[in-house]
Amino acid sequence: MRRTTLFLLAFLLLAPLSAGAQRRGGRRNVQPALPTISVADAIKQYRFAEAEELLLARLADLEKHHADTEEVEAQLAKVREANRRMQATEQVMFIDSLVVPASEVLQHIKLSGECGRIVSYEKYFGKDATLPSASEKKGVAMKEAVVFVSQMGNQIYFSAPDKAGRMTLYSSELLGSEWSKPSVLEGLAGLADEQQGFPFMLTDGTTLYYAAKGEESLGGYDIFMTRYDADEHRFLQPENIGMPFNSMANDYLYVVDEYNNVGYFVTDRNQPAGKVCIYTFIPNSSRKVYNTALLSASQLRGLARLSSIKATWTSEAAVNREKLRLKEAHEHGNSTKTDDRSIDFVVRDGCIFHSENDFPTQESRQAYRLWMESKSQLDELSASLDRLRLQYHQGSSSQKDALRSRILDMEKKEQDIIQSIRTQELDLRRMLR
Repeated sequence: MRRTTLFLLAFLLLAPLSAGAQRRGGRRNVQPALPTISVADAIKQYRFAEAEELLLARLADLEKHHADTEEVEAQLAKVREANRRMQATEQVMFIDSLVVPASEVLQHIKLSGECGRIVSYEKYFGKDATLPSASEKKGVAMKEAVVFVSQMGNQIYFSAPDKAGRMTLYSSELLGSEWSKPSVLEGLAGLADEQQGFPFMLTDGTTLYYAAKGEESLGGYDIFMTRYDADEHRFLQPENIGMPFNSMANDYLYVVDEYNNVGYFVTDRNQPAGKVCIYTFIPNSSRKVYNTALLSASQLRGLARLSSIKATWTSEAAVNREKLRLKEAHEHGNSTKTDDRSIDFVVRDGCIFHSENDFPTQESRQAYRLWMESKSQLDELSASLDRLRLQYHQGSSSQKDALRSRILDMEKKEQDIIQSIRTQELDLRRMLR
């Protein structure tokens, strides 16, 4: 009896241990897996919901240990904002992309003369012109900065440091034969420690696109849009144009050729140092977003990241038509590279030659080349005069005295070239009769 009792007691004591071991063993199979993705990777892959969960867990741990949470809270706010913007991704048809060195961007963007010009900062203000180190030391190099020149050539927009050293947008107008003193764009100055640059104005003279790096940008530079309020004489509160144009990388040049109904934007997302991707797209007349109810989470992430331009196509036939239309427009001289003026020769009303091949004889082709060289000389001289006039209005009295005679000499030379061009035009039209 005693032996039986001892056996039962031992069984009762051991049974719970065995059951506990089984339960512990069972839990190994149902335990949630440890995170297999970091916050940085989740953000890079646009898995913002997962990034938010990881950040919330990190935040709880910091609070538990009474540690500083400011950095994590700021990152959490960015992730939530990025997720919100991804849900409102614009539906845009992208038709092409091209990876180029960042220093060669302007060579690959073609813009109709009717839409103005984009010129490198260095070319417009001179090779000795520099922007101070307060601009950027990494990311978008300011040697890639641009000046936008209006279609009439009488207004420019560019970036320069303000009193606090922040890169800020300025404009200057040609009043008669002189440029006005550059003025800060009212409404955009001093926005939350922003760095601003890469302006582009639509032909309406009201809608301005530019890039900024600050509190409202997702990552590095983002593209913003604003409009000028003529009644208040200032620009309205700018809006981040959202995804897919903006990302966690630098997205910094947005150009719309309204004449050919084509847009370009430049980004360094997914590119090695020194390289950027130029995307070509068909601009919408009004903003429309994807219906997220019809998309899987993976599809939405791909469209927001712009991981495949083919995924944005409504039809391959439509894309091929657009590519053909743009090719024909470029070949027939309806657009030019942004660093050059459109050079078409008006033979008579209703007849315009767009290239040397249009001219019927060797003599007329040679005359056309000489005419183009004179036009090029005039462009270079006019650009130099613009720079000198700007220096004159910004300079001291002694600097103005030194520049005055030089400007007068160059203005005389400019008039001589203009007269020479007129003579060449008359002679060339006589050859074509």
